[in-house]
Amino acid sequence: MPKKFRVAGELNRKEIIKKLDRLWADSVKKRAGYKCEYCGRDKNIVTLHAHHIFSRRHLGTRWNVNNGVCLCYKCHLFTAHRDTGTFMLWNIRTKGQKTIDNLELQAHSITKFSTGELKLLVDNWKQNNTCKITGLPVKGIR
Repeated sequence: MPKKFRVAGELNRKEIIKKLDRLWADSVKKRAGYKCEYCGRDKNIVTLHAHHIFSRRHLGTRWNVNNGVCLCYKCHLFTAHRDTGTFMLWNIRTKGQKTIDNLELQAHSITKFSTGELKLLVDNWKQNNTCKITGLPVKGIR
């Protein structure tokens, strides 16, 4: 099988996904005003993390900013990952049951992106400072 060559400066699929993850995390932190949404500590006091409400393995919500919560290290580790029931109840109280239900439906839908579609997501995010996943054609069941 012949080797595939990349065009100089062109990102491969893995690099595009990493870039989208960074754009998503930055957007989640910015939306939260660079403060932990759970305890209120800000970036000058603690390291902040962007946490997925529904796992990032679900492509339907992986880059949906509404599926993200800005948390300090302590809240991320000890609440979001160790006390998941309490954390989900907090998400329902702060975001609303309807929002969480919609995210769950999106998260569990079959979603696939071609490399070209992922590139369009990056370009769209840079132009509009937000991710418009629903504006792209998606292969699979929605």
